[in-house]
Amino acid sequence: MFSYIKSVRHFSSATASGNLAVDFFFIISGFFLLYTFNNSSGVYDFMKKKIIRLWPMVAAFAGIETIYHYFVYHTPDYIPYNQILRILMIDNIGLNTVHSGITWYVSVLFWILLLFFYTIKNFSKKIVDLIVPVSVVICYAFLIHIFKGNVTGHTDTRYFILNAGVMRGIAGIGTGYLIYNFLKTVKPYVSTLKKFLCYTAAEGLLLFFVVNNVLFHKIKYNSNFVIIVGFVWLFILFLLKRGAISRILDNKFSAILGRYSYSIFIVHIFILNAFRVYLWKPYPKFVEAHLFLNIIVPVICAVLAGVAAYHLIEVPAGKYLKQKFFPQKTQS
Repeated sequence: MFSYIKSVRHFSSATASGNLAVDFFFIISGFFLLYTFNNSSGVYDFMKKKIIRLWPMVAAFAGIETIYHYFVYHTPDYIPYNQILRILMIDNIGLNTVHSGITWYVSVLFWILLLFFYTIKNFSKKIVDLIVPVSVVICYAFLIHIFKGNVTGHTDTRYFILNAGVMRGIAGIGTGYLIYNFLKTVKPYVSTLKKFLCYTAAEGLLLFFVVNNVLFHKIKYNSNFVIIVGFVWLFILFLLKRGAISRILDNKFSAILGRYSYSIFIVHIFILNAFRVYLWKPYPKFVEAHLFLNIIVPVICAVLAGVAAYHLIEVPAGKYLKQKFFPQKTQS
């Protein structure tokens, strides 16, 4: 048992800040909410589009985890209460106290994007530009204070109504909103070799900073909020496309990665749990001796499983729902 715990600690120390990726996704989603915003689209149509995008993989997750509980986790007395909340996309948004795993992110993303869309559509820009930064500051300040600097890794409810997951969603999506409005104020840019090299150096340093902290956790801080700040500036530089790295990543490979990222995120937990049950726990010495291999192989398997889930579940289910929700558009 001690050897197993030691091997798990080795693995955990190498991926300790991986949950920051969720907060990065919130920020990216907030930016693209504004980037693709269509004022002629109604709130109900926006909600249906998000259901088409998000719900199929959530339903698949609920079904797969139910199977896992019976055949991998070996819990025959399992009651699929969590799965009902998942399918309704209301798990871990403050309405219940049940921790439901990674799908909390999908529920928060769905409802907070809907809230932001409704707010942007129905209130003046002057009011929204006041509400959003205030909300971002309040949410991040609350998270930093309550969780002693580590704004990520928490989805529980405090003081009966303040849900940490919801506040992470508001703060992240609100930050994406602010990034979009900031970029609109950026003046036209005349490229020179000196500027190009400076932007390339800044991109490289920030990319190293974010990746090193998220994937390898080699640098420790009193607050992991500084990593979120680093990601914000990295995201801005990538959107500006003024350095070599951002221009290289602005290609078809990045589009493909973005296409599969959601499915990979949803299914990766099943791959990790399978490795944990069938390899890491029964063979801890092998894990200790080949730690890097036991990180790379599960990541590759998770990517492949995510690609398969995208083509076998997400795309067919999305087409079916689109035909049901928007029959006229699919026929034209």
